[in-house]
Amino acid sequence: MELSRMNPWWSLKKVPEDWLGIKRLVLDELIPYIPKRMALLLHGVHRVGKSTLLFQIIQHLIDQKIDPYQILYFTFDEYLVNMEDLLLQYEKEIAKEALQNKPLYIFLDEIQKHPKWWDKLKVFYDLYPNIKWFLSGSNGLMLTKHITESLAGRVFSFQIQPLSFSEYLSFLGIQWDKDHIEAQMATFEPYVSHYLETSGFPELYREKDSRIIRQYFLETIENRIIFQDIPLQFKIEEPLLLQQLFKVIAGNPGMTVMYSHFGNDFKRDARTIESYLGYLEKSYLLRKLAVFSTNKLTSQKKLKKFYPTYSAFSWMQRQNPIDDKSYMGHLVEGVVAQTTQSIFFLKPTQEEEIDIMVQVGNTFTPVEVKFRNNITDRMIQKCIRLLTKMNLSKGYMITQNERKTIKNETVTLQLIPLAEFLLRESSLFSDGL
Repeated sequence: MELSRMNPWWSLKKVPEDWLGIKRLVLDELIPYIPKRMALLLHGVHRVGKSTLLFQIIQHLIDQKIDPYQILYFTFDEYLVNMEDLLLQYEKEIAKEALQNKPLYIFLDEIQKHPKWWDKLKVFYDLYPNIKWFLSGSNGLMLTKHITESLAGRVFSFQIQPLSFSEYLSFLGIQWDKDHIEAQMATFEPYVSHYLETSGFPELYREKDSRIIRQYFLETIENRIIFQDIPLQFKIEEPLLLQQLFKVIAGNPGMTVMYSHFGNDFKRDARTIESYLGYLEKSYLLRKLAVFSTNKLTSQKKLKKFYPTYSAFSWMQRQNPIDDKSYMGHLVEGVVAQTTQSIFFLKPTQEEEIDIMVQVGNTFTPVEVKFRNNITDRMIQKCIRLLTKMNLSKGYMITQNERKTIKNETVTLQLIPLAEFLLRESSLFSDGL
């Protein structure tokens, strides 16, 4: 193993500039956890920027006058080696003394590829209290399962997302004022469709060629996860079925799924369909929404809606989707669900539905998506009637560019353009309407 190639700061005394990229906002959230004893795990879909964040943390340590030789980075994406062999080589060739003699910072990238990594890490975590561990992984099910079962109390876990819309604008050098968003909407509008097409993946924020964007997601996300990562981790027998399920849902965002019906369509057992959709969900390719109910068991038994986790996965399924308003509406529903981390939709009857129920604490706020310019009074009144019927006092309607607030004696409905919603989302549900 050529450790020096993966750790150029040993000779350069800094992380190479092209490894650092642009500083991510989430870095400031992670820094307070660096001095803590517990390991720090970054998880999320491939190419979302986990490795870059690890390099940014390494540079932060160097800036804090940590000896670069006390920092070890290794990625299991390149080599599958025993953790014992890795530490032994580092001890002999680099540290040149017992590992327990000084504070060390060890970064293990794509940790899920190491066999029995959770057992190894538990042993080393307890054996070397002087080592601060930093991990990254791209398999939600495996990471969550083993952290809960084997590493409870030893790991801080953060899911890393692509760039938020505000961060995407910042990367492009677009300035905006949170107190005057309404006056700046004309500035934001040209960037909305590109953001939906790329989902804020950091490597694509300046890429304008749709063919390259489409190929990027096909090769680095879809093919890799479906045909390599999931079969390797779960020993599944039919990766083509995984691909078929993913493409059906990505091409029809927000579709209602009954496992038995899918089973009939694909000539598979309903339990197989449920398992395969679960693998796609835990691998960050799909997001599932359940019917809202205060009874969790009731929610689990009812219909499910599935969306691709990121809008780019839907965008790549069609040519010029922006021209299809119905399709774009469902695509934006998925964006709202992902942005708000929602897991429920409201469906009191067969004919009535609210797209998203956003939960903050014990409060649920309904969000309906009408991604178009011509919001009719009929659409508004239908939404208000349903909110009134369900005793919900406030709600949002996400539009393409229309903004206004409608109030009656019991309900307040705010129409808000998607760009504004994405920029204000973190404060909307905490501050109220």
